[in-house]
Amino acid sequence: MKIKQIYMLLLVSIALSVKASALTVVSDVDDTMKATDVLHRTHMVKNGLFSNRAFIGMKETYQALANTHANFIYLSGSGHYLEERVEGFLKQNHFPEGKLILKDNTDFSKVYDYKLKNLKPIFETSSDDFILIGDDTESDFLVYRDIQKLYPLRVKGIYIHQITAVANTEAAPTPEMPFLTGFDLSLALFNNVKLVSYQPILLQGVIKSGVTILTETKTKNILPPFQSCPKFDYTPVKVPDGLAEIARQVQGKIHSICSSRAKAQ
Repeated sequence: MKIKQIYMLLLVSIALSVKASALTVVSDVDDTMKATDVLHRTHMVKNGLFSNRAFIGMKETYQALANTHANFIYLSGSGHYLEERVEGFLKQNHFPEGKLILKDNTDFSKVYDYKLKNLKPIFETSSDDFILIGDDTESDFLVYRDIQKLYPLRVKGIYIHQITAVANTEAAPTPEMPFLTGFDLSLALFNNVKLVSYQPILLQGVIKSGVTILTETKTKNILPPFQSCPKFDYTPVKVPDGLAEIARQVQGKIHSICSSRAKAQ
């Protein structure tokens, strides 16, 4: 499919957009949106202080979610001393504006306890439906799973960025939950039957994130060296009509990156 045709499809999706019920997106930052490498302390400190590199395709996906008039809450385990750095990352990469929650510098509780403590009042003081996005480096899925148990009708999707390739998928709420790239996240959101009223808008994220990945020339910006290649045959799921070619090309690019890594080992 030519780029011109893709953008024509994008314009159609915008024209068909419909208003749905209120939605709030809760997202982790490090290794969900930002390439931080939290499992390696030296890299984590360096990237936390000096890097603003986002995972390719995530910005486009979040911007599509923002076009649904969703509210955004960025719930990070980083300390308040990094507030300016995190705000700078969000602004520089054009992520949607939202409320930023950071850990108090004197709070030494586990990430699970800290996030659960902050999520409960968010649900209790809002009538919105929720999308929860995190990664597999710490305890995001466990927190989100327990929140879903408390508010089963209001959690419309849980999505976990696969960094270690050993995502904690026990009792996974949907088969679309793990994602490797921003393109996969866009596809999973688009295919979520609980978000069907947002589909025309979410299609924008699928198109834009796919094009961004395909036009990116630096492979480390697509799949950073610390992010593991999938242990399964990477194949984007349930591709919308008209986008099979772009999905095939994204799939080929991921396969090429992982094949090169395997040969270098």
